[in-house]
Amino acid sequence: MACNFALNLARDGQYLFPIESYTHLDLKLPYQYRILMVPIFRILISFFEIANVQKVFAHVPAYLATSQAFSYFTVNSFSFFVAMQAFRRIAFHIFQSTALTACGVFLFIVITYLAFVLNPNLNFILPYDLPSLAFVQLSTLCIVRGWWKTLIGLFAIATVNRETTFLLIIFLMFGWWFHQRRERNSVLIVAAALGAIWLAVKLTLFLTVTGSGSDAPLGGMFALKLTSNLAEFVRPWQWPALLPNFLPLGILAALLSMRLKSHREWHMTAVVGYAVLFPVAQVAEFRAFGDLIGFFAMSLTLILRERNLIVPCESK
Repeated sequence: MACNFALNLARDGQYLFPIESYTHLDLKLPYQYRILMVPIFRILISFFEIANVQKVFAHVPAYLATSQAFSYFTVNSFSFFVAMQAFRRIAFHIFQSTALTACGVFLFIVITYLAFVLNPNLNFILPYDLPSLAFVQLSTLCIVRGWWKTLIGLFAIATVNRETTFLLIIFLMFGWWFHQRRERNSVLIVAAALGAIWLAVKLTLFLTVTGSGSDAPLGGMFALKLTSNLAEFVRPWQWPALLPNFLPLGILAALLSMRLKSHREWHMTAVVGYAVLFPVAQVAEFRAFGDLIGFFAMSLTLILRERNLIVPCESK
């Protein structure tokens, strides 16, 4: 499944920027701020140049024939595999049911394909999108299992990859708000620590990474797209590409009409997280909303369970 996803992404997409500029820290900001994958791509490209992809894999498709393309394929397939496995463990931890877990994983896969492969407006590939999806799922798994020390380290690394990790802080805060448990104070402390790490990482990157400049203020870190995003919704030819954007609206409608009470932190993170990203992310592309895919899939599964549309089975 992960290889199929990466193959389709490579076949249908194109690379937004030269990988040489990215790995030499000379890319336009704010793309260059997301530098975690720089050393990984350097290593992979060097390895596949030595290994000679076309010689080792004689029948490799043309869109994977270069060392750069095969590096993208390796990163994307591995990241999607890790994201799926982490989400499967999250779902089983929440539901303790094979049927509900299978439904959640199915929705996770469908939404990921819809956002990255089947979206006609997302015809380009970036090196950090799928790793970000994997990092968020792993971090969410740490949250639901209470692995706070692992979470803090993983969060710091993930934030270097992409700044959308602040969604995890939102998830933590909603979990703290809705659950009366002994560890409420520890959750609040962890959320504060993650907030401090996020600010420290972003400030460090802003002060140390120069890139090749940007037309937007502060290197594009605070470029607003609210007006252009709203304009997308009044263009009928864009509606098929905007389908993933209606997921949070559907979740919000279910939350209000059904008065969902259990696991509300998943629903609220999906809706509020989308609202926070909406002014700064391109809705037609949807890739910047990719870190919400796990929250969308879990929320939809919870709604289906509430509606008794899935019959849970006993776990072994």
